[in-house]
Amino acid sequence: MEDNPIDKVKQAIFGDELSSVTDGVRPGMLDLRPRKGQWLALPYTAIREVSYNPSSKPPLRIEFSSYIIEIQGTHLKGVYLSIVGMRAVTLTEVQSLHRIGVESEDQESPNIDRISIKRKKARSAQEEAG
Repeated sequence: MEDNPIDKVKQAIFGDELSSVTDGVRPGMLDLRPRKGQWLALPYTAIREVSYNPSSKPPLRIEFSSYIIEIQGTHLKGVYLSIVGMRAVTLTEVQSLHRIGVESEDQESPNIDRISIKRKKARSAQEEAG
């Protein structure tokens, strides 16, 4: 049976509903897709810092030159490694109801519950100088 063209378009737009992270080979941009609000793709070259601490809120933080991205969810170590390895293509919020069963520690897959996108405030020339 051949794939339905409409399903291919839906998957291209929405991605795999069960997957919070899709990987690729050296993508130029990181595509951020919260469930509600604006989707945003930012260039990897604009990343200034990536931090991961599973015991903090939020556990994963990505600082770009113009944006700060905060990510909440479970098993985010894989997301962190995918970003710092420049392999992550798309980060997508996945509803908790899409989680499948209880996974063993060997098979823990990342799940992004919330993506918060905050634009940095523009700094004045005086602040930058001193």
